[in-house]
Amino acid sequence: MIRVLPEEIASKIAAGEVIERPSSVVKELVENSIDAGAKNIIVEVVGDGTKLIRVKDDGEGIKYDEVELAFQRFSTSKIKTTQDLENITSLGFRGEALPSIASVSEVSMTTRTEDEKLGTLIHLKKGKVIGKTRLPCDKGTTVVVRNLFKDFPARLKFLKSKRTELSHIIELVSNFIISFPEISFTLIIDGRRVLYSEGTNDKIKAISSIYGETRIKKLEKKYENFEIEAFIIPRWKTKKEITLFVNRRWVRSDMVNKAVSQAFKGKYPALILNISINPSEIDINIHPQKREVKFRDEWGIFEGVLEVLGNISRAEVIGFLGGLSLRVIGQFQGKYIICEGEDGVYLIDQHAAHERVLYEELRGRGYSPQGLLEPVIFELSPREASLFREHGFEVEEFGGNSFILRAVPLVLKDDPVSFIKGSLSGDMGELSISLACSGAVKAGQVLSSMEMEELIRRLFECEEPFTCPHGRPTLIKFELSELERSFGR
Repeated sequence: MIRVLPEEIASKIAAGEVIERPSSVVKELVENSIDAGAKNIIVEVVGDGTKLIRVKDDGEGIKYDEVELAFQRFSTSKIKTTQDLENITSLGFRGEALPSIASVSEVSMTTRTEDEKLGTLIHLKKGKVIGKTRLPCDKGTTVVVRNLFKDFPARLKFLKSKRTELSHIIELVSNFIISFPEISFTLIIDGRRVLYSEGTNDKIKAISSIYGETRIKKLEKKYENFEIEAFIIPRWKTKKEITLFVNRRWVRSDMVNKAVSQAFKGKYPALILNISINPSEIDINIHPQKREVKFRDEWGIFEGVLEVLGNISRAEVIGFLGGLSLRVIGQFQGKYIICEGEDGVYLIDQHAAHERVLYEELRGRGYSPQGLLEPVIFELSPREASLFREHGFEVEEFGGNSFILRAVPLVLKDDPVSFIKGSLSGDMGELSISLACSGAVKAGQVLSSMEMEELIRRLFECEEPFTCPHGRPTLIKFELSELERSFGR
């Protein structure tokens, strides 16, 4: 039998689509504050967010006779006609947020508009108004949500740990700070201020307040139907950590992820992308929480993102991640990689750089062996045999002090006999360094542009990229000011 669900059940189903966890409450309330023209937004959370969430803003507020309407389903000030759905510029537009929150918690709202002398305080429990009064208060709106999911034990059971739930809230507010740098945000958790932004409308400053990093690279390009801004933060991430905003809404897009993945093969930097586009060119209503976006011209966006990120060579990004912004120019005498930086020219010793890379990779990943076509017999002491085994050599006892060498580390490029004899006459404690030296590219070895860029990428992933294992520098810099003085500029 088909039947129409009672309003109480229908509202709880709708609430489930919008309110999944405490961060969903924060998202809906903050979006309402932003749409209300707030310049200062304070978010306060107690516990994991189910005990109390308070969002206070200095926006336009709600009039006394419209407060109850705000808690009715499908009530909104942001949509009037079906045409409005194709040109949505506000964040919260469905008219479900407040009634959905109220149906799964206890809610109180204090609000006042500019032209009202007194504000309004309204209380709701299980979605029903239980009190409404006038009182003095600041202009704006404060919403307090208590006992979230108290009457929904199944929903509470699916929540994660306090740390996980709070991490969702921190990530959410962080992205609001990045997307709306003109608004001051404060996040307080259990009485401690966790996040704060000044609201100066400085995008770089807003990003720095989140990442704690001032060296941020900005790329941008305008196209006929959209604009793209890219901010690169000097740290490695995975593609799952791309932060994408479309018309300042934090969203996901498989097409954008594919473009970024193609631009930065393998590892790539922490990346923030802002895409500004006519609202009629996108659909943001394809996901219950409005987290996914579909572009009308998917391939146009793909090519745009690829082009913006392609305007900075991969090696330049890699150098930037290592604290430098470098662009490979070429190779000098088959020994040095020449790079251009923002403040000078850099020469990278290809052998020393590769030594550092191999040395740290050996320490991190170990020694992969390769078998010898013909085993070799050596005279070794038990300690020497043990050291060679620790460094990827396969040696077996052959009687007395004789050992059979059957395999050597894959990184070893020198003649095994000469390498072992040289090691026995030198410092056995430096076998890793000797192996890195053996495997590193040699002076006089010509490298392709791709090989040079890849070497720089691996170098700046090292813990100590500026010296080789022997202590020699991997690069030297010629200051632009020094060059200009030399040329009498």
